[in-house]
Amino acid sequence: MYLGEHCEVQLKDECRTITSRDIDGSKATWSSDSAASWIGEDGIYQEYSRPVYTYVEGLSPERAPQGDDNFALVYTGSRYVIINLGGAKNNATSLYWEWQTKNFHGFW
Repeated sequence: MYLGEHCEVQLKDECRTITSRDIDGSKATWSSDSAASWIGEDGIYQEYSRPVYTYVEGLSPERAPQGDDNFALVYTGSRYVIINLGGAKNNATSLYWEWQTKNFHGFW
């Protein structure tokens, strides 16, 4: 899959799911496929021609998203940051997070 206005970024199948190691040694799983699943759409969300990854599992209970919240790894133009998506798993707020994901700007 190629991303970006000029298809300049290639997303390999093996990079659709990534694993990160937390400071306590736990391994967190993040998926570019799950970014669309919490708002009920197919496809890959992207910011600055890079995929948006959402948290799947693996963080310690103290660090994991609480309740209906979820985390997203979003590219800001120079690096990825983790954003807490408050209520992202709740249908009442899913349209808000869909809009935010599609209209995110790293310098706002």
